[in-house]
Amino acid sequence: MNYCFTPIKILLLLSMCVYALSGCASFDYPAPLVERTDSVIAQELSEVSQSITSPVHLLGQGDEALLARLAMISHARYSIDIQVYIFKADRSGATILAALLQAAERGVKVRLLLDDFGTGQQDQRFASLNSHPNITVKLFNPSQLRQLPLTSILFDFSLKSRRMHNKLMISDQQFAILGGRNIGDMYFDSATTANFHDLDIILSDKAAQPLTRSFELYWQHPLAVAMADINTAKNAAGWQALAAELAATKPSSAELAAIASYYQLTLAPLSTAAAVTTHIVVDHPDKLLHDANKTTAHLVPVMQQILQDVQHSALIVSPYFVPNTTLYHQLSQWVAAGAEVEVLTNSLAATDVMAVHAGYAPWRERLLSAGIQLWEFKPDPAQKQPSHSILGSSRASLHAKTFVFDQRYVFIGSLNLDPRSVNLNTELGIILDAPSLAQAITTGIKQQLKSTAYQLSYTADAKQCQLQWLEWDPEADQVKQHYCHDPQVKSWQRWFTEFLSLLPIQNQL
Repeated sequence: MNYCFTPIKILLLLSMCVYALSGCASFDYPAPLVERTDSVIAQELSEVSQSITSPVHLLGQGDEALLARLAMISHARYSIDIQVYIFKADRSGATILAALLQAAERGVKVRLLLDDFGTGQQDQRFASLNSHPNITVKLFNPSQLRQLPLTSILFDFSLKSRRMHNKLMISDQQFAILGGRNIGDMYFDSATTANFHDLDIILSDKAAQPLTRSFELYWQHPLAVAMADINTAKNAAGWQALAAELAATKPSSAELAAIASYYQLTLAPLSTAAAVTTHIVVDHPDKLLHDANKTTAHLVPVMQQILQDVQHSALIVSPYFVPNTTLYHQLSQWVAAGAEVEVLTNSLAATDVMAVHAGYAPWRERLLSAGIQLWEFKPDPAQKQPSHSILGSSRASLHAKTFVFDQRYVFIGSLNLDPRSVNLNTELGIILDAPSLAQAITTGIKQQLKSTAYQLSYTADAKQCQLQWLEWDPEADQVKQHYCHDPQVKSWQRWFTEFLSLLPIQNQL
């Protein structure tokens, strides 16, 4: 820990003292944060990271993704487990909370594991939810000082800057959803402003069981702290007041009919659908306690073992894409060996994190020079995509994390190709050995690239702008316009991004 007290830290420390003297809520971890041995980590991961066969169903549209979750909750009989990075206090979040309370009233045991930073200081709301006898809420890696949560990053940066980024939902150990979606309007295409487009996948039976073990690995970890230990105020009837508050989000009769229909037509038949080979990959929660260079608890080495030799093609969809030298050489080697490598990431106009774009931007010329094809997702209010599109709707920022290799292997999960996902946060995903699905996803993406993204081009000719963004007319199949700088952004955004790219923050992106 760094004990160098700058003036800002001193002011924050004084603020903490004021809060402490005024009765500021804080807590201690119930169990010590002791790292497991490598052998224990390997054993625990082996119980989760395994090859199985399971029927699958893709969730490419936000409205269906919400419908699937509500159908799983409404038909659960025994248990519901949810692990998520962000849980918004908006209509979608309220709708899911109301459904969980209804399930708990039926006798279903509900467990909710939330990353602390993603809850948006909703302690009272989740404490009220936790007061129901059939619901237990835990916060992962919580800040000890509840009124000033960001101060913990300054005083324990190595741990508090690392987050649980996993997204997982399991009902009755029968159905599971994992992927890139958090819980909130913007992830279900229902926000009034910008939406995130994402991709989830539903798995059945055999996959749900090891995924439950993955959930248990985090649920039982010392970094997962019970809401009752964080908010110790006793309010046995808190859940009833919360239920009354959420009554306005009660589904209409038409929505209830849609939920029931979705279960009967999509979820129930899934158990008997054709199965594909899947391999679950997950970071061990001890990853947050390790030095970033120690990869024992990491999922990326497992992925590399499964995907050792790319021979023909690699299609990478990653909203936050920040290469390093290792990734650059790997992609370059694939191209040199004759493989086609394409990357789709957010443009500066579409990204919601300018600092991440600043980490990616300096690599563009090198990637293009090595033969790697780059596409940048563009926000376009006038554009609508077909309902089956996995590239999402208009005004969307790309958020799906999907990789397709040799039109055979498909990765879907929470992992971005950036240093934060690879080295710092914890992640979860699956690799499907499913050629027909891989080919369908590849075809679907490529058919829409020219209408949803800018194609980047690089030339060494100093007489023209060397880096160009090509905007295609997909109907005429020709370039209709080119730009010599990031399109659809203001000058200050480009300048600020260039400034951020000079800062030594790449390992944190």
